[in-house]
Amino acid sequence: MAHAEPSPRRATTRHRPGVPQQMHPAAVTTALILGIAVGAYAAYLARDGGPATFGQLWLALASGFGFAAICFTLARTGHLMPRELRALLWGVLIGGTVGFLRSLGGFSDYRSVWIGIVIGLATILVTWYWWYTHERPSDTGKV
Repeated sequence: MAHAEPSPRRATTRHRPGVPQQMHPAAVTTALILGIAVGAYAAYLARDGGPATFGQLWLALASGFGFAAICFTLARTGHLMPRELRALLWGVLIGGTVGFLRSLGGFSDYRSVWIGIVIGLATILVTWYWWYTHERPSDTGKV
């Protein structure tokens, strides 16, 4: 009886550079829940105790959908980028969102910008450190 050759092990999508990463369903769900939370909180802040309007509904939909779409895109294609760029993009997303929501809360624009910058810089530092200490060379396509 002839012994069959073992089939070569196929590379998973995660380890091939230039190919989008397959996302876990929990990551998709997390992006959706965060988008809904950002949209609902934006509408809540814009309402300020008054009656609900269609403008607030559109604000909620636009901000929630935008946040969820960017979050989903960064999670799906993040492994294709160097850790510095990935950390910068997450920092801009989180800092910009915090600054935007802060400005809807009735605070001054300058204070909202500074809070967004501080939170964004903290996000950049934390995410960069996380990926620097936990990333394997095969995760970024480097051998």
